[in-house]
Amino acid sequence: MTTVTDVIENALALSLADRSYVASKLIESLEKEELTPEAIQEYDQRMDRWKSGETQSSTSAELDAKAQDILNR
Repeated sequence: MTTVTDVIENALALSLADRSYVASKLIESLEKEELTPEAIQEYDQRMDRWKSGETQSSTSAELDAKAQDILNR
């Protein structure tokens, strides 16, 4: 059974052009989805926490490092 981690590892091993294509198809699939009221509420709550300073944002380098850490487990 293929896991999300397997998919990510395989995608990261692709060439730049292929990774770009996969990323664009994933984003395209998200754009076609309708957000539920619950998802919108969750988004709004997360934004409120971020704006109040309760939650801090991360740089792309920090997120990349976290993703690599997960993949290396």
